[in-house]
Amino acid sequence: LSSVEILAREIGYHSLLARTLKWQGNIYIDRSDYKLGLQSYQNAYEIFTSCGDKLQIARVLSNISTVYIRMEEWSKADHYINQAIDLYHEQAFSNPFAEAILHINASVIDKYLERPEKRLAHIREAMVLAAKTSSYRVKLTALMNLAATQLDHNKPQKALESSLACLRLAESFNEPRGIANCNESLAESYLQLNQTDKALEHAFLALDTYEQRGNRKRYIYVSNIIADIYEITGDY
Repeated sequence: LSSVEILAREIGYHSLLARTLKWQGNIYIDRSDYKLGLQSYQNAYEIFTSCGDKLQIARVLSNISTVYIRMEEWSKADHYINQAIDLYHEQAFSNPFAEAILHINASVIDKYLERPEKRLAHIREAMVLAAKTSSYRVKLTALMNLAATQLDHNKPQKALESSLACLRLAESFNEPRGIANCNESLAESYLQLNQTDKALEHAFLALDTYEQRGNRKRYIYVSNIIADIYEITGDY
């Protein structure tokens, strides 16, 4: 990407430069370097704006919102996702992949801003849109968020079904991160159903993968689920 950035600047290929900056931002965010990630997104946003590429502008706004989701700055995340969704509808884009991601992110934000009905509406729309794409990752993310929404609405059996569908999809692509995420979701579903043995089994599967991949945030989260399971069984 650094090589492409140099070449794009040399030949004045602005749209390619902006896309390169956006992908560099994605890498920075994956490394939890939010300051550099946000700067890359901002630079990409300015170039896309000058090029008039409204679809890419909407995507960058969505990416910025995702950073604030990770930082748990929910009001800022809400501000940027609403800009992205408004732009998407204003331009009447026909891109189920991009729109599904927007609604998935919006559903996450709605959870923490305590807007349960809006959250449910967004995740339902995301599921419809994800089914129209060929992206397994979007389908996987939509299923995980659907399961989380069902758990929060006290529908553990529905959440279990969504989590199992999630795991089957992740295993079909042999993708470790997705498998871990789905096992985490299964652990929470089984916990709400008081099936503690199965909850522990899936929690430890997720924990092992998070440890191997160095995902500290998810490792901490699943460790807390395991503690809750042991507490429920009286194993202090």
